[in-house]
Amino acid sequence: MAAECGLVPRLRFPPDEYYVIESANPKVQGYDGAVLSFVQYLYELAR
Repeated sequence: MAAECGLVPRLRFPPDEYYVIESANPKVQGYDGAVLSFVQYLYELAR
C-alpha cells in the first residue's frame, strides 16, 4: 500500500552488494562477517 501512495521509492537497479548467508568455504565471510566489518568501520570512523 505504501508503494502505491508513493511513499516507498521503487528500485530501478539491482543492488550493488550481495551477502552470502552461509558458506561452506571458511574463507568466505557470511552475513555475520559483513555486519562485523561494518561495525569496525563505523568504530574507526568515530575514533
